[in-house]
Amino acid sequence: MQQIARQAIRKGVKELNSRGVKDVQAALVAIEIETGKIRALVGGTDYEKSQFNRATQALRQPGSAFKPIVYLTALLKGYHHDSVIEDRPVTITTEDDPKPWTPKNYTGRYLGRVTLTQGLAKSLNAATVNLALQLGIQDVVKTAKRLGIHSKIYPVYPSALGASETTLLELVSAYSVLASGKRVEPQCIERIIDEGTRSLREPNGKKETVIHPSVLSEIRKMLMAVVMEGTGRKALRLNRMVYGKTGTTNRNVDALFVGFDHKLAVGVWVGKDNHEPIGKNETGARAALPIWIEFMEHVPYSATGIHGEQGNPVVLQTG
Repeated sequence: MQQIARQAIRKGVKELNSRGVKDVQAALVAIEIETGKIRALVGGTDYEKSQFNRATQALRQPGSAFKPIVYLTALLKGYHHDSVIEDRPVTITTEDDPKPWTPKNYTGRYLGRVTLTQGLAKSLNAATVNLALQLGIQDVVKTAKRLGIHSKIYPVYPSALGASETTLLELVSAYSVLASGKRVEPQCIERIIDEGTRSLREPNGKKETVIHPSVLSEIRKMLMAVVMEGTGRKALRLNRMVYGKTGTTNRNVDALFVGFDHKLAVGVWVGKDNHEPIGKNETGARAALPIWIEFMEHVPYSATGIHGEQGNPVVLQTG
């Protein structure tokens, strides 16, 4: 899987370069949903040139890839996937920040009354912020923590659109909870043994149920709609059930796609280290999703969740 991830990153960056996008970086994380084991992790395009790990060390805005957390908060409060919200312009001022903020939809158009599923599938900024106003941003922050996001999510309404920074690893781990309803800490070590092969440390793999099955079914329907009829439609070419969400930040500085099938939660980030825009129209769907598809297409579908063709997992030996 690690080799496939590297190849997917290389191919995706090569395609970006062919479109005139230069000095771009990409990262990928794949987590086994059932166990929390990290099966692939690529922190950049070339380790020899840069050892900075953009999957675990880079704090970047997730953009719309954060929106499922807002919609999950609504479901936890008793909303349903077909509950109606308003996709209309809204201007927000607060005591802490009196400067008016008016989120705009990517297309510049507003659809009026929409369901929660439509709001997420079409990635409607205004609808999402109007929903967050109904819920209260503090509860959205609590949901993010509930899913295992450790980075600080600021209790301000731009956070509903992914303005607070996280790592890609945290985000993919959160999506693995959206896949199973259970939170398990991501693990990259099977066990640590001494020279007598006595086990010194093994991850406990403890799972905690944090989303009730009925709510889980609702958020999965909504994430499936993103692929079936929304911004993630390119993923239909996989010809299997996948779920996920695109993410694009202001001026196309960050592009993401995070999603899952029945075995793996996978996230891809594309951007530049200097926070300059990637390029015109280089959204999550155009820059990151093709890399995600490339990885998912080449992972042996029946083999996901096992140790792979090489046999045994990595064991670190001390002494």
